[in-house]
Amino acid sequence: MNIKEALARIEALEAGIKACGELVYMAQRDDERGEIKGHEIAIRAAKYEGRYVGVKLTDFCSLLNSRRDEAQAEIDKLKPIIDMANAALRGIEK
Repeated sequence: MNIKEALARIEALEAGIKACGELVYMAQRDDERGEIKGHEIAIRAAKYEGRYVGVKLTDFCSLLNSRRDEAQAEIDKLKPIIDMANAALRGIEK
């Protein structure tokens, strides 16, 4: 993976982290307002002719939080590579 790809990957991961956080916030907010009946949400699977699957809100939020943590871990692995490349470029400039 080159530096350009690493930067693009980090950007995509950060967008995913933001989306996960927003979804968790909205789901929990709506649940507290009583807008989610039975504390379960329906997820539509377009690939399977529009069938729905019921998911407990706690499981949904847990899954999103897990994905957010995985994305952050990947970012943490990529950051040193970018930092080393930046240090090398600063060395070349001098």
